[in-house]
Amino acid sequence: MTKTTAVTPIPYAFPDGQERILRFTAGATKRIAKRFGTDFTLQKALQENGDGIIPELAHLMMYDDKGKPPALSLPEMEEMLPPNDNTLLAAVLSAFEQGRRSPNEIAAVMNPPTTTETETPSNGATSNGSTSGDSVSSASESSEANSGTATCGVNSTPSDAPTESTSVAAPTT
Repeated sequence: MTKTTAVTPIPYAFPDGQERILRFTAGATKRIAKRFGTDFTLQKALQENGDGIIPELAHLMMYDDKGKPPALSLPEMEEMLPPNDNTLLAAVLSAFEQGRRSPNEIAAVMNPPTTTETETPSNGATSNGSTSGDSVSSASESSEANSGTATCGVNSTPSDAPTESTSVAAPTT
């Protein structure tokens, strides 16, 4: 008989070459609520703490399936991670969503491809010299959730289709 689980492990390759697993479980929810409060939302946490909160959230999701904390300490982890690297944020968001979108899919939304000044955009326009490329549509027109606005709270239940109001249920004791 195959064991099934609602928890989708999300692998993340750390700069030290080790792949570690992020798991958003009831235990992770409890640890996040204990650390940040039961009114935690990812959007609010990012606004109040900036991207520096991402390694701590990842660390809280790295406990194994027996509830054992990771061998890598949070300070060790923070010291090996480069600043402003969206790959860990993408892995954390994917874990929050139980893998409904892969970290690669999320990273692609956060880091859209750009045109360089020597390339001609597909719409035939000439480049304005900006390395950011021409804007095709505004962020508000996009159907994809963006990197910093997903609300993952510990007091409500996640929906099947993650949106800006996606939340996470807190465990009952």
